[in-house]
Amino acid sequence: MERQILLNGQSIRYTLSRKQVKNINLRIRNGEIFISAAKSVPLSVIEDFLLRKAAWILSALAESKQKEPNCESTVWLCGEQLTLPPDVNRDSWQKEQAAHLLPAAYEQAWELLKDAGFSKPALRLRKMKSRWGSCIPSKAVITLNTALVGAPVDCQVAVAAHELCHMLHPNHSKAFYTALYHYVPDYERCRNYLKSAQGFLIDL
Repeated sequence: MERQILLNGQSIRYTLSRKQVKNINLRIRNGEIFISAAKSVPLSVIEDFLLRKAAWILSALAESKQKEPNCESTVWLCGEQLTLPPDVNRDSWQKEQAAHLLPAAYEQAWELLKDAGFSKPALRLRKMKSRWGSCIPSKAVITLNTALVGAPVDCQVAVAAHELCHMLHPNHSKAFYTALYHYVPDYERCRNYLKSAQGFLIDL
């Protein structure tokens, strides 16, 4: 028997089966909710059980939906919004694009600073939750967030240049920004774009 219930403001359908079981049993399969309970258990008790499990049920349904093979995903590449086919993994796709495009942006940034008086740092790529990039001057290593591949190329270059400038000034002092704006005069526009785009380019 198919029924409907309101869980945390969301209308949810579930299938109720009356069986010879001792407890109320709940399972979620392929995005569908199945409940089994004895005939002696009142409907009000079953729905109270569902209400108490509401947070877990909604979380499980959302996770199940993400795993659906027919679920397309929206991504960003160099400032353009794209839709990936259902059979393409979003994280793997982003990682592949980053491996191809971000080193090229890094090379463009290095061309701006190659005569600044320091050796070219090594580049690493990884997914980061709260930063577009980082620099460890003592190890001469710069890391760029793979999510940066979603931003326009000039913004990718601006972030790489920002991190390279930390090889000159390992802080955010006035001297650092003087150097940064010298090499990237349009940095302010790129910074504003990245700040506004942070919500949909990376999950914070």
